[in-house]
Amino acid sequence: MLVWMLLMAFVPVLTVIAVFFYIFVLHSEFKYPYLVIKIDATGKEGCNVEDLIDEYIIENGIEIFNNHYSKVEYWKTDCEYKISEHLFSSIKRKQYEKCLDDENMVKFRILSNGIRYKIIDGKRYSYRSEKDIMVKGVSINYILERYEELKKDI
Repeated sequence: MLVWMLLMAFVPVLTVIAVFFYIFVLHSEFKYPYLVIKIDATGKEGCNVEDLIDEYIIENGIEIFNNHYSKVEYWKTDCEYKISEHLFSSIKRKQYEKCLDDENMVKFRILSNGIRYKIIDGKRYSYRSEKDIMVKGVSINYILERYEELKKDI
C-alpha cells in the first residue's frame, strides 16, 4: 500500500518532467526560413513554370534572392550557436540537419485567382479565392544560373 501511495505521488512529477523534456529537448525549434513568392498565372492556360519564374526574375532582379540568402546564412550561424550552447547538442544537431533544405530555399507558388460563389439564405454572394496550381522549390544556385542565362539573352 505504501509503495502504491509513493508511486501515485510521483506520477504528477514524472509527467511534468516528461513534458519538460519533450518541450525543451525533443521538440524541434528549427524552422527553415523559406522565401515564398506568389506568381499569378490566372488566364495563362498551359504555361511553363520555368517561363513564369524567368519573367519574375526579369521583372524583379535577384537582389531579393541575395538578401534572403544572407538571412538564411545568418539563421544557420544562429542555429549553430544555439546547438553548441544546448545541453543535448547531439539531439539538436540532428533536428537542425533534418530541417535544412537549401535545395528548396525559394518556393514559387503558382496561383490562379478565381471568383467563387456562395449561396446564403437563397442569395448568391461572390468572393475571390486563390488556388495553388503548383509549388516549385528551387535553390539559390538555380536562380543565379537562370539570371546569368537571361542576362546573356538580353
